[in-house]
Amino acid sequence: MYVYLLNFNQQHSHHIDFHLFYVLGSSLIAFLLGIAAFLEFKRDKVDKIFFIALGFIGVGVFYSFHALLTPELTSFTLIEFPHPIKAISAFVMAGDVSRLWLAFMIFIPDSLLNKRHH
Repeated sequence: MYVYLLNFNQQHSHHIDFHLFYVLGSSLIAFLLGIAAFLEFKRDKVDKIFFIALGFIGVGVFYSFHALLTPELTSFTLIEFPHPIKAISAFVMAGDVSRLWLAFMIFIPDSLLNKRHH
């Protein structure tokens, strides 16, 4: 795998930006869901909804970096890495961080939220 990534040379095609647009579209949907959840929080003042809103807004931000760090597969890349392994690592990390952020925000124990009110 390491040797393959070192010698990786992607030929650009007409379908190359599919991943970029797909992930950016997914990020936009997550961001809009976060805004909708935040508006719901402003109306109901339920702490759990606030953290769910933060979760989706975070996915919208972090997952966008996943798209913009796609190594050599799109016509637009946010950062050019000097080594393919570093590019793949940053690309994968941005996707994983977005999922970890959402999971953390959704599964904040209710006991932590209840302690604030006592």
